[in-house]
Amino acid sequence: MLISPQGQGPNQARLGEICQKSTADVIPIGFLNVFPDQGAGGYPGLNVGNGCPSGTFAKNEQGVETQLLTGCTEIAEDIPKCQKLGKKILLSIGGASPDTYRINSDESAKKFADFTWKAFGPKSSSYNGPRPFGDAVVDGFDFDIEHNGSNGYAAMVTRLRELYKSDSTKKYYTSTAPQCVVPDKQLADAIQKAHFDFIWIQFFNTPGCSARDYIAGTGKFTFDDYVTAVGSSVNPNAKVFIGLPGSVDAVYKPEFYLNQQEAAKIVTDFKSKYPRQFGGVMLWEATASENNQVGGKSFGNAIKEVLVGQGGQSGSRTQNDAADDKPAPKPQPGSEDDKMPPPPTVTPPPQGGVSGMFYFPTIFVTSPVHDADPHATGPAVFPKPEPPTTLIKVPQSKKD
Repeated sequence: MLISPQGQGPNQARLGEICQKSTADVIPIGFLNVFPDQGAGGYPGLNVGNGCPSGTFAKNEQGVETQLLTGCTEIAEDIPKCQKLGKKILLSIGGASPDTYRINSDESAKKFADFTWKAFGPKSSSYNGPRPFGDAVVDGFDFDIEHNGSNGYAAMVTRLRELYKSDSTKKYYTSTAPQCVVPDKQLADAIQKAHFDFIWIQFFNTPGCSARDYIAGTGKFTFDDYVTAVGSSVNPNAKVFIGLPGSVDAVYKPEFYLNQQEAAKIVTDFKSKYPRQFGGVMLWEATASENNQVGGKSFGNAIKEVLVGQGGQSGSRTQNDAADDKPAPKPQPGSEDDKMPPPPTVTPPPQGGVSGMFYFPTIFVTSPVHDADPHATGPAVFPKPEPPTTLIKVPQSKKD
C-alpha cells in the first residue's frame, strides 16, 4: 500500500490530479493545525495551503470569525473522485506549525472529536455547522502531533473510533506519525491506549535512532521497540512503517538521506524480520522523492518496487547518491479487527509516475509535503502477510 500525503505548500497540484497520477493507496490532507482550546471562536483551524483557493473562514454560532477554512470546493469535488479510484483520503491533525496547539482535557478532546466527525465525517441532517469539504466524507484521521505533550489524544482517538461505528456503510481508519525516539513525548500514550491502524515512524532528522544510524551501525534504531510497543497496545495488529526522506533536500542534514541501496537494505531487513507487523515505507516528502530520479523513475517508485519484490539493493543509484519475529495476536471473533476488509491491491508504480504530493500543513496529497518540514511529520489485521505500503509524506515547513 502506498501512502502519499498532500500538504500546505503554495504550489501544490489539485488533490484530484494527484489521485489520477499517483500509485498511492492512502492520501492524508494536512492540516487541521489549530485546536478548539486555542482557536478563535472555540473552533479548530484548517490550513491546506493553496488547496482551498475558494475558501473563507467560518463563523461560529455567535458570529465570531474563526480559523476554520470552509467552502473548499476543489477538495470537495476531488475527494469522491479519489475514492472512486480506490484511494483512502484522511484528514491529518497537528503538524509542525504552529507549535501552540494542545488539548486541555479529555473532555475537550471528546468535543474536538465530535466536531471533527460532524465537519468531515458523514453528513448529518441534525448538524448545521461548517463542513469545509462539503458533502465529501474522509476515510479517517491521521495524528501528526509534534508539540506540547500527550494530553487528550488517547481520548480523542477513542471517541473517534466510537463515532466510526455510527456509519456502517464504510470502514474508517486512524494513523499516527511519531518520532523515532522511544517513547515519543506526544504520542506514546495514545499509541498504547487508543486504536491506530497505521504507525509511520519518522526515522530521520533525529540522531541516535535514525535510519542512518541503522546503516552505520551506530545509536539504536527503534523499529523493534515500536513493534514491541504496538504488540502491547490496544491494537496489537497495527502496521508499523519506516519513515525515510525522499531526497537529500528533504532533511536538514544530508547524512539523514539513504540512497536507494541503503533504503532497500533497511526495507528488506525489516520486511523479512517482521512480515506481519511491517506495513511499508513512508517517504518525506513527495516532491523531493519525485525530483530524485532513479533510472527514469522517482525515488518513491523505486522503493515501491523493493516493497512489492521487484527491486533490490543492486538497483541504479539516484541523482542524490554520491530479533526474531513474533506473530501478531489473532483478532477476537466479532471484534473490530476481525471484521476488517482486506487491504487495497498493491500494483507496481508506473515508470515516471507521481508517487506523492504534499502533507497538508500544506496539502497532504498525502502521505506526505512541501518546502516543508522535513522533520514533520494499514489495515490492522490480515490473515496472511500482505504487500507493504509506501507512505510518501508531504511536509509543511522545514523543521529544525
